[in-house]
Amino acid sequence: MRVNDVDVRETARGTRLGATVTWGDGARAEVGMLFRDTPAALVTTPGDALVASCLVGAMALGEDLSVDAPVSPRLLASVPRITDFFVTWLPRLHRSEVTAQARAPVPPGSEIGATFSGGIDSFYTILRPRDEPITRLITTLARGRDGIPSNLQRYTATLDGVAADLGLVIVESTLMVLWRTLIPFREEHGNLHWGPSMIAPALALGGTLKGFHIAASWDAEPVPAWNSHPDLDPLWSTENVEVHHDGIVPREDKVPLVATSDAAMRALHVCHLPQSAPVNCGRCVKCLGTMVMFHNLGVADRAVTFPALEPHAVRRVYVTEPWRTEFERLRGLTSDAVLRSALAYALRRTALRRRLRPLGRVLRRLGLLR
Repeated sequence: MRVNDVDVRETARGTRLGATVTWGDGARAEVGMLFRDTPAALVTTPGDALVASCLVGAMALGEDLSVDAPVSPRLLASVPRITDFFVTWLPRLHRSEVTAQARAPVPPGSEIGATFSGGIDSFYTILRPRDEPITRLITTLARGRDGIPSNLQRYTATLDGVAADLGLVIVESTLMVLWRTLIPFREEHGNLHWGPSMIAPALALGGTLKGFHIAASWDAEPVPAWNSHPDLDPLWSTENVEVHHDGIVPREDKVPLVATSDAAMRALHVCHLPQSAPVNCGRCVKCLGTMVMFHNLGVADRAVTFPALEPHAVRRVYVTEPWRTEFERLRGLTSDAVLRSALAYALRRTALRRRLRPLGRVLRRLGLLR
C-alpha cells in the first residue's frame, strides 16, 4: 500500500490534509481529513497522521505501507510493536512494515487534547482532576461521498455550544468510511480502524499538542472491538504528542462526576444508533445502561437528551457482551425492585439468545428462517 500526493492546504472551511492511497492491483482512493476552521500552520506533521490512518488498513489487506511524507522516528520505531499488538487480536493480519523518511524535529506544542464525542467517557475525561487540564477537544466525523449526515451536523452544533470554553476542533475524515467499506465490522475483530482513526488527527497537530487522551470505554477487560487499549494507544506517540489511554474506571463510577456538570447533562449523547442524533434513542443497550445509572443517582430528570426510563424497554434489550458485566453490576446496585427484575430478565433473555444463535445459523442455511 502506498500513500502519496500528500497535500496540506487551507480552504474556506479549514485546512485539508489529503493524499492518494493505492493498493492491490491498482485500486486507489482519495483520502483526507478536513480540520474545520483551523489554519494550515497548525497541521505540521501530516506523515504521522497518515501512518496512524493507514497502517491497520495495510495489515488487513496483507501489504506493507509506504508513506511519501516525513514521519516521526519514534512512531516508525514503534510500528513492529503496534503490528504485534494487532496480530495478537487477529492472527490473520499481516505484520506490515512501514517505509517513510524520518522527519526533522518540529517545534513542540503546549496544549493537552482529548477525543470528544459528547458521551460519558468523553465528559469524564474532561471533568476529572488532572495536573495538566485539557485545553483542546477533537471530534472526528466520518465523511462519505455525500458529506456529513445531517443528523451528525445537528449533533456537532450541540457540541459546539458545550465546548465553547475549550478549543473544539471538528475533523471530517474520509478514512473511516474507506476502511469500513474494505474491512467490514466483524464480531471477532470489531472496527479495526476506530482507535487509530481517532488518534490520527491529533498526530497531525504535532506543533499544537503535547499530549492527547483517548477516552476509555471499559475498565476490567479492555474490549478490542474499538482497537483502543491502555497498552496499545501509547505506542502511537511521537516526539511531539504523547498519547494516553484515559480513565480506566467502571462506567457507573464515571457517571456521578458527569452528573455534576449541567453542560454535560444538557448535551450527553451516548447512543450508538447514528439516526438518533442529537438525542438518544432510549432503547439500545448504551442508552438504557446509562439511564439506569442516572436513575440510581436520582438525576434522571436532568438528563434531558434521554426519554423516560421504562422497565419494559430494559427487559427487551439485547445485552451485548461488553455491557454484560455492567448490567450485572447494575442489577446488584439497583434498589428499585421492578427495575432490578427487568435487568435480570434482560440478562437471562440475552444468554438464551446467544445459546440459540448456532441453531439460527443452521436454519437460515436450510432456508427455514429469514
